[in-house]
Amino acid sequence: MGCLRRALADARTGGTGLVRLDLSEVAFAHSSLLHATLMARAGAGRLVLVGRLPRQIRSLLEHTGTRALFDRTPDACPAM
Repeated sequence: MGCLRRALADARTGGTGLVRLDLSEVAFAHSSLLHATLMARAGAGRLVLVGRLPRQIRSLLEHTGTRALFDRTPDACPAM
C-alpha cells in the first residue's frame, strides 16, 4: 500500500488535474485501498477508475456506499 499511496500523492502534487487508476488486476482489497483512493480523490482534480473493476473491489465500494463517488471508464486511455 505504501507504493500506491506514494504514487497517488505524486500524481496529486504533479498538477495534472487527472489521475487514472486501473484496479482491474487487483486480487485483494480492503479498507487500506479504499482509504488511499478516497484520499487521492479528495486531493486530485479528478480521479477516474479505469478498466473492469474486480468483484471484490465492486463489493467493497458497494458495501461502504462509496461506489458513486468515483468516476469510472472501461477504457485505460479515455478521451477527456
